[in-house]
Amino acid sequence: MVTTRKEKTKKASSTIKRSLDKIARDKSLEKLKTKIQSRYLKAICSDSGACISLGKERTKIKNFFNGYTDFSLVNKECQRIGEKSSNGFIFEIPFEKEGYHSYSIIKSTSFGDRNSIVDNLIYEWFVGMHLNIIGNFFPCLIETYNLFRYKDQDSYRTASNSQSITNLDEFIEFIDYRDVNIDHLIEDSCLHQEQFCIMIQHLNNVKSINDIIYPKNENDKYKIDDDEMIFTLFNVYYFLHYANSPIHRFTHYDLHGGNVLLYKPHDNKKIKYVFLIEDGEEVTFESSFLPKIIDYGRCYVRTQSEDIRRRICEIPTCNYTIKEGENTYEVNCGDMHGYAWLNNINPNNSFQQERSGEENDFISSLYPNISHDLRLYNIVQRFGNNRHLKTMKPCVYSNQYGTAPIHKNMDPTVIANVSDCYYDLLNKVKEITGMQSKSISSNLIATINVYNNEKPMSTTYHHYQM
Repeated sequence: MVTTRKEKTKKASSTIKRSLDKIARDKSLEKLKTKIQSRYLKAICSDSGACISLGKERTKIKNFFNGYTDFSLVNKECQRIGEKSSNGFIFEIPFEKEGYHSYSIIKSTSFGDRNSIVDNLIYEWFVGMHLNIIGNFFPCLIETYNLFRYKDQDSYRTASNSQSITNLDEFIEFIDYRDVNIDHLIEDSCLHQEQFCIMIQHLNNVKSINDIIYPKNENDKYKIDDDEMIFTLFNVYYFLHYANSPIHRFTHYDLHGGNVLLYKPHDNKKIKYVFLIEDGEEVTFESSFLPKIIDYGRCYVRTQSEDIRRRICEIPTCNYTIKEGENTYEVNCGDMHGYAWLNNINPNNSFQQERSGEENDFISSLYPNISHDLRLYNIVQRFGNNRHLKTMKPCVYSNQYGTAPIHKNMDPTVIANVSDCYYDLLNKVKEITGMQSKSISSNLIATINVYNNEKPMSTTYHHYQM
């Protein structure tokens, strides 16, 4: 039987119509699916920021917003947070989909020169991606989302000089690390350091420890009670103690009061913490705050630092000589492109420190320093007004910005490293909780169980719409 041209045309038209109908149905189903997801998240997780911080539906929220890479979901102006500083500037990014909202921030660097070298955000991104894994075990870390790049120098300058920006996709573009050659990325960061920016977790209405210790004026004075400060410090130094184990090996290297934020998920409800300590013992307390450590641009991480330093030192673009008149400048291993903290001056080697001819405050992102992160404890104890800390041991800290590592403390009257600090804070927490009522609070938002390095932490929610 011979098929006529008319019949062929009719059959083709029918096929096309069925395909178009299927596409329409698929789009309709996708839209319905999105609405269902939005209603679900609104019902159980109305505050996406609190849920992400506590771990509730974190993955579902990120997936709902396409991993925070789809700028068509950013329907409002992106507002600058705070003032532009010598280190850089930050924009809040408001995502919205089917009436559900979530926020992140874009962190950009200032344009440095030889007199003002700022940390390279490529290194901070590498560290942040590694800490995303460790963050499954400890609640005090923020999440790093994505790496972006300004499309050109004009886009960077416009953002740098603006209080708000619209049409974010006209300024920056997403870099999918799965498709990127790491050496090419590092080479580009030496050529165009300022053009890279990173997206990280946003915490709304937070105060830093510095806001408590150094209020700008009486109206800005922000207080937490003495017990809460001890619980906050314990949360941080519990992490630092276990993160210095052979499994992780971590030093923050910039742990001052401005880099520890106090996030309060709910005005009237608390978080119950259950920390597993040695020999299977548990320590339990309730706190209104979830402390979060930020700014990872100088950190040492065992699995990242050495590899990144090796790569930088092998890339010619990151190593060269500059001659200006009678002056000669050696650029070694990216030290003028934000990688200076990856220096090869071991803080454990006092002779090398003295011969370096530099004031590096025992900081090297290439080596761990078990004592350096006592900086936070030193600040809070010396300049805060906490009655518990007044009765605790002082710490050994040689100058304002850093100290040499002390691996084995021979003086029982002082705190010499982060593990000493953890154990002293543990004793103080036990003392405080031993004097508190043993009754179970009904005013809880969640219970967080932390198992040190043994297994990822778990979170239980207490019949509360987030």
